[in-house]
Amino acid sequence: MRADRSLPLTARRCRALCVTAALVLAAGCSALPGDPVAAPAYDGAGAARLLAFHRSLAALNTADLARERRQLGGERSAEARMRLVLLSLHPRTLNLPRARTLLESVLAAQDADAQAMHDLARLLLDQVSERLRLDTLNDRLAQQVERNGAQFELSARQLDEARARADALQRKLDALAEIERDLSAPPRALLPAGGATPPPADDHWTR
Repeated sequence: MRADRSLPLTARRCRALCVTAALVLAAGCSALPGDPVAAPAYDGAGAARLLAFHRSLAALNTADLARERRQLGGERSAEARMRLVLLSLHPRTLNLPRARTLLESVLAAQDADAQAMHDLARLLLDQVSERLRLDTLNDRLAQQVERNGAQFELSARQLDEARARADALQRKLDALAEIERDLSAPPRALLPAGGATPPPADDHWTR
């Protein structure tokens, strides 16, 4: 303290300001958003409950699944929405667009409960988005196959019609060729019916 008193007044003021600035900076750094200490504690209990809920869905029928969905529909917590996501991903109640909407709502929430679910929600959202992308691609391929099949059927029908027209034209040509042969053939001698020889001329006319 005697050393501090021996310093000039300006030097003591500068030292005090430096100490105050250091304390302010330390307080500010402790409140940064990225500080792990400020992040909500998460011990995995929520994920464990969700996994247990997911296993329980295997024993439910369609009516039970619908009843469970109605019960959860009235809740607004992040865990309830994650349970609705699992219901939307169940094979008997599959609804990928609804699952994506629910996951996006969980990720958009910033309360402690929702933040505790963010990692799991982000993982599921990646899987759901990929499945939706593959479904869209599959629909496009199916439509392309259907268009190709319709085009093939049209081409086959047009080919059959062309063959039918060609056959009809060939029949007409064959008929015309037959008529032409008949017209160009030499005339045949006309004979009485039965092939009998004509009667001799009357002597009265020969005298």
